Amino acid sequence: MESTILTETALKQGASRMFELFSMGKNDKLTIIHEPEYNYVTLALESIAKERNIPLTGIPIKNTEKESLEKIREPYQSAKNIILLTKLSHTHHKYTRIAEANKAKVLSVVNLSKDTMQRAGSFDYSTIETINAVIGCLLDNTNEVIIENHGMKFRLKKEKRKVKLENAFIPKSGHSNFPIGEVCVAPIETSGDGVLKLDRVSIPEGEKIVFLDNVIFKVQNGKIVDALSENAKKASSYLCRFENWNILAELGIGTNPWTLFDSSISESEKCIGTVHIAFGENRSFGGITESQSHKDGVLRKPTVFFDGKKIIDNGSILIEEIKRMRLQKHK
Repeated sequence: MESTILTETALKQGASRMFELFSMGKNDKLTIIHEPEYNYVTLALESIAKERNIPLTGIPIKNTEKESLEKIREPYQSAKNIILLTKLSHTHHKYTRIAEANKAKVLSVVNLSKDTMQRAGSFDYSTIETINAVIGCLLDNTNEVIIENHGMKFRLKKEKRKVKLENAFIPKSGHSNFPIGEVCVAPIETSGDGVLKLDRVSIPEGEKIVFLDNVIFKVQNGKIVDALSENAKKASSYLCRFENWNILAELGIGTNPWTLFDSSISESEKCIGTVHIAFGENRSFGGITESQSHKDGVLRKPTVFFDGKKIIDNGSILIEEIKRMRLQKHK
């Protein structure tokens, strides 16, 4: 159970960091779609919007798993600046893609913890953008990526797929996540091969989100073909209800030194030196797979090779330009 005592000052600082990602002008409006657990964040955002004379519309929803956003389709698709405060991710939902096609900026805030809000005021966006640029440039010029984790090896091909940097602004017709901090790409969907051990996967269980470790999958030609651990079987038994749930969708590298692994998936995957691999939907960032599922799994301390060159060693980034920054990441 979360025990963090979130001060009003820290809450407002964290909410301000969310607000900054939109770069809103005097004629802009903000729409917040939120579940009850996150009313306190909505109130903090309302306070900031009032100070800045920015109109804000709050749209409460009960549960996105059951409601699936159908009841709020029109305001979601027509709004131009949207924050999603939900337990489950809708970053890759079809309505998010429609909103982006209508030139909306969408910020997905998934399973947000009070601990995350407590630390969010200290995020240095300029440092994160520098790390993104360095890793992004290397990945952009890479064809094959090999990932080793707990003695298991997994390989995939990027080829000419475009790399996305999750920086400190949301472009029109674009989306981001909070916390920010990753470099990602949609790999060639048929290229994934090997055994993949994921240290953190989340799935819904009733009204709760449960975290699974030791999730081991066998992947061939970009598809999960076997669950090699009990938690992998548990994850796949939930995911198999979605078409194309098992197709390789994303390679992501965390670049935020201020995030913690022992939090939500959306924060764990941002931790600098981590890697996340996703399966399912990936059309929103350059892939070709259509699915109602996009499931991330995080590798906490991987070793990563770009075209045979070791870039990350057991979770530590080896790139000299980043090493010289002497970053003190959270454990």
